[in-house]
Amino acid sequence: MKKTAARTHPLRILRNQHNLTIEQLANEARVGAATIWRAEHQYPINAESRRRLCSYFGKTSRELGLIEAEESSPKLPAGEQQPSEQTTDTQFIQTAYALASLLDEGWKPHALLDVLQIILQSVQALPEEVRRALLHGDSAQLAQKVALVGRTHVSMKERIQLCQTLSESVSVAWQLSHQVRPDHTFMVAQALLTLLQQTHELLPEQQRGSLYAALYNLQGAAYLYQGRYCQAHQSHMKAHVAALEGSDIWNMAQSLNWLAVVANASGNHADALQYIQAALHLLIRSNGEEDERYVRLKAHLLADWAYNAARLHRREETREKLAASAAITERLKPNEEYDQARWYQIAGSCSLSLDNPAEAIRYLERSLTQVSPVWIMRCLLTMMPLAEAYARTHELEASLRIAERSVTLLDNAASTMLYQRFKEYQQILVTLFPSEPIVQHFLEQTQGTLLLSS
Repeated sequence: MKKTAARTHPLRILRNQHNLTIEQLANEARVGAATIWRAEHQYPINAESRRRLCSYFGKTSRELGLIEAEESSPKLPAGEQQPSEQTTDTQFIQTAYALASLLDEGWKPHALLDVLQIILQSVQALPEEVRRALLHGDSAQLAQKVALVGRTHVSMKERIQLCQTLSESVSVAWQLSHQVRPDHTFMVAQALLTLLQQTHELLPEQQRGSLYAALYNLQGAAYLYQGRYCQAHQSHMKAHVAALEGSDIWNMAQSLNWLAVVANASGNHADALQYIQAALHLLIRSNGEEDERYVRLKAHLLADWAYNAARLHRREETREKLAASAAITERLKPNEEYDQARWYQIAGSCSLSLDNPAEAIRYLERSLTQVSPVWIMRCLLTMMPLAEAYARTHELEASLRIAERSVTLLDNAASTMLYQRFKEYQQILVTLFPSEPIVQHFLEQTQGTLLLSS
């Protein structure tokens, strides 16, 4: 007996016509990714989500198949529930459907499991009454319902445990961001932000501000690697405001650091220097010399100061800030955010900007031997200037060898910002070696990577 082919949902058809992933549509229309998945699989969604989707596409609920989804969705009689084991089975199947759609969007199973583990860690820390309220509550009133439950059913010990677990999840999410694609980073940041907003009233005010700041910065970092600099700037500004509200000096300085990174990526090096100087001023006033986070951030800021000075061709200022950073950095242990290998990478990029590619090669090669291979973003940020430095010293084979290694990582990183840098490297090759057959062959081989960046 033949099965009738399932009709593709109108919302999914329209989403595909606009070349949008579920996550991209969720971000653009300001609804949850899970909401879009539910709608496309004939499950009802709330009126506000319908309104936002209709407004985004300029269509009616019926044209998007949203009213039909509600009418055709099976409902149980009032007061009647399925047996618990059937409900559990159904939940597993629905979850599997949702995860399968993410795999269709290009997620790797191991990356999906890493993200799920972070989110589940925080969800598991929720008091049972709160979890039940979140699971069965109306999305428009969840925060109020959780606040009510919190006043009557959540102890101070449970609040502290929830806060600690959320902090641990945020820390793990930051570590993971150096190893996965920026869209994966964005999803875990968005999921944790949603959970934080839902449990807002259960958390102490100061810690709450720090959590918001860390997650907005994580969201901004994902935007940065996606090449979405305006959104990155906005996220880091939100982080700065949240840190101010929580009187969290370290996150205030860290958000300024990220604002400097965005300004640098946009070519606004003078603005980047202003953000860096403001961040350093905060750290100096904080008297946090004994805190390793403060020491590491100070060293990072000084190194970034040197890089932006180099981009403005301020040689003496570059040397001075690199030396100040080096004196601090040599005491630091390896770390995904900033360490000795990162200092070598920044120093090499400074040398390249100041037209000293031979010195750049020495620094960048040392960085590449020390950086962990799982930190793919940092590996690429080292390989690309290294390939350029070899090209500028006319060591073509060495340049292409490094560039070929970077191509595989670029596919894994899926970063628009890094694709653009690779495109700039290709243009440098054409300029320096216009008639070299091996260069033409390399450009033909990497044409797919060039197309991805456009």
